[in-house]
Amino acid sequence: MAKERFVRVCRDHGLELKPGIGDSLLCPKRHTVQTWKIVDRSKGLAVSEVDREKVETAMVNEKVEVKEPEKATLDRLKFTDAAGLVLFLWLRRERPRFGGDPFRIRWMLRDGKKSATGVSITTATEPDARTRWKASLAEAIKAGWKEVPIVFGRQTKPKPIPAPRKRAS
Repeated sequence: MAKERFVRVCRDHGLELKPGIGDSLLCPKRHTVQTWKIVDRSKGLAVSEVDREKVETAMVNEKVEVKEPEKATLDRLKFTDAAGLVLFLWLRRERPRFGGDPFRIRWMLRDGKKSATGVSITTATEPDARTRWKASLAEAIKAGWKEVPIVFGRQTKPKPIPAPRKRAS
């Protein structure tokens, strides 16, 4: 899918805006935008600035970079064991709510209907988080977990097709 040449960008964060409810615009940083810039992506220049009342102000060669939003989930894997337990591991970048490190390795252990979740490791930098992620995966495999593909949506088992009935004679 080709990207549009002219995009609406948040003045504060430099991120492309998404349509909200009604005629509102939302920034990926989760706030409603009152004033935004229209940026020519090919030239990297702001063409104009617009507010909610559709009043447009011309910009004079202001250099603007349209940023991509950061991914929260950096990596994820799913494991199973012989007993039928399922283990999910995620390497995530999260905004610390009460202080602490932004990079976390989260886990979820699922047994049919019951599940337990938690955080196993937190780190301050992404390279350290990636190193610990690889160590966690090696530890899970050493403990007997087998990696399986993550499939989104509900899995259904194929039903056999019955043989056609014989015609009555």
